[in-house]
Amino acid sequence: LMSIFDAENTNQSYLADPQRAIGNGGTLTNPVVQNGAYVGGTVSSASGGTSDFAYFYDSFHRFAKSTSSNLDLNATYTPTDQWTIKGDVGYTDAVGKTDPQYFPEFGAPGTFSYDLAHGVTVTPLANSAGKTVNFADPNSFAFDFANDDVFTNDDREVYGYLDAEMKLDLGVLKSFKFGAKFTNHERDAAGDFTTYGGFSAPILQKNIPMSAWSAGLTPGNFLNNIAVPGSLTQAWRVNDAFAQQTLANQELVSGRVPYPTQGFSIKEKTYGAYAMGNFGGDHWRGNAGVRFAHTSEDTSGALTVGDASTPGAIPNPFGAFVPATSTNNYNDILPSMNLTYEVTNDFLVRFAAAKVMSRPDFIDMVPLVSLNPGALSGTAGTPGVNPYRAWQEDLSFEYYPDKNTAYTVALYYKDLKSFIVDQAVPEVLPFTGQQAPNGACTTVSPNLFNCPFTIDKKTNSDGGTLKGVELGITQPVWGGFGVQATYSYSDASLRSGQPFPGNSKNSYNFTAFFENSLLSARLSWQQRSNFFLTFDRTSNVFETALTSLDASASVNVTNYLAVTFDAQNLTDAKVVQYDNDLSHPRAIYDNGRVYFAGVKLRF
Repeated sequence: LMSIFDAENTNQSYLADPQRAIGNGGTLTNPVVQNGAYVGGTVSSASGGTSDFAYFYDSFHRFAKSTSSNLDLNATYTPTDQWTIKGDVGYTDAVGKTDPQYFPEFGAPGTFSYDLAHGVTVTPLANSAGKTVNFADPNSFAFDFANDDVFTNDDREVYGYLDAEMKLDLGVLKSFKFGAKFTNHERDAAGDFTTYGGFSAPILQKNIPMSAWSAGLTPGNFLNNIAVPGSLTQAWRVNDAFAQQTLANQELVSGRVPYPTQGFSIKEKTYGAYAMGNFGGDHWRGNAGVRFAHTSEDTSGALTVGDASTPGAIPNPFGAFVPATSTNNYNDILPSMNLTYEVTNDFLVRFAAAKVMSRPDFIDMVPLVSLNPGALSGTAGTPGVNPYRAWQEDLSFEYYPDKNTAYTVALYYKDLKSFIVDQAVPEVLPFTGQQAPNGACTTVSPNLFNCPFTIDKKTNSDGGTLKGVELGITQPVWGGFGVQATYSYSDASLRSGQPFPGNSKNSYNFTAFFENSLLSARLSWQQRSNFFLTFDRTSNVFETALTSLDASASVNVTNYLAVTFDAQNLTDAKVVQYDNDLSHPRAIYDNGRVYFAGVKLRF
């Protein structure tokens, strides 16, 4: 099986950048402070808003493509009525490539006011020369820098499984199962980048007029029925064809060089074996077993060093680096048990207990550093980080008065022995550019600076607890109409005192449905309370409570043909992320309403 996905895409964004403006000699006046943060004020770039940059215009055009393939062979052998043996071997491969990413950036000086306490508003103001930036005029902007980078990612795995089951009739022991598993997973990622010193500077020397970069204004109906008051609805657009041709021609002259810290390799081999017995008696059934898992991880990449004279350092236009390799091996013994007791024919009690383990994401355990120079922040993996480990118990009570009705109550408790969290670490790292992103940086050589970054690194915490209850009901009402409803309460905490990621204390779901041989229709309402999202730039980022309404319908035109319709987010709910307090917004996503229509054929 093979699939190919072409994902060529274009993104153009206008940005106000108070950190760049103030960090490079600008000012913040009339500040408004709430809960320790500047949530409003007036920002001017250097020289009263007449020099350096307060605004940026970024244009990305990516030629992206991914290809995936897999081969899977499986077989079942039953030598006797008592024995069943199953085997499965396979290979998967996925290659992703952005070749290339054309990215010119432009900047403009200026003055603006901003307000984060009452939504998010940015209002351009006149600078000390009495001028306000004109977003519809490319001559209000100046070329800042550009790159023409290539990213590649190759992910592949060889795997094999073998399972055997022997049916038994030894009292309560009904069958015995055992098996083994092997995987060999490899991933290689690389970035070949154009350099600022050898790439942007020659473009600047050509003195390309700003009008050549422009393809005219945004359409007259741009953001119709979407824009809120104060939105930028008319601006000049980058001429994609001109930008691509200019950057492609320059790349032929300047070339690309590997950016070592933007690439990595990882090889993860896993070996597993298990044995379990299936049991049963009057009004009860269950199983118990144990799994052994061995994990071997080898990672390689590069770490930047601020001093090129560091022993083993290798020079590079993006800063000297040293190769970094790591090996990590660990074993886990994971027992588990499941029991079901039939109190009556329609009332069941279930109990489960297990020790579980989940390996880290590859990106969490490789020496990869991703920097955000504008904010002097970044993220990094940590070779050797340990997996998630926990003991968990579940208890549920289930009542089925008929085949279409269910009432359930489930209790759960998880004792997290090991958990992966982010930790802010200050590091001095190199930055390449025409000038430093902040006055705190020091010059190493032309176009190369050492800057104080705050890096979010992965680390293991002492774990924590996760406990809660889930209530559910499925109830037909009349004539094909019915309802489904669930409620979940979850109380989670980490022993480190950090917030627990992704956990909403309260979640609700209510669905009204209609089902018959001709029509299937559902209307679903979901809500989850606010939750901690991630740790970013020394701040805790949360997401507000979200309520959404979805609908779906399927009409069986014939026994072989069905017409379907789906609608998502009918309430037009927005995703709002904030830094500890709602007055400190970090991101607001307006994804709008989404509709799908389709046809299904049955053969």
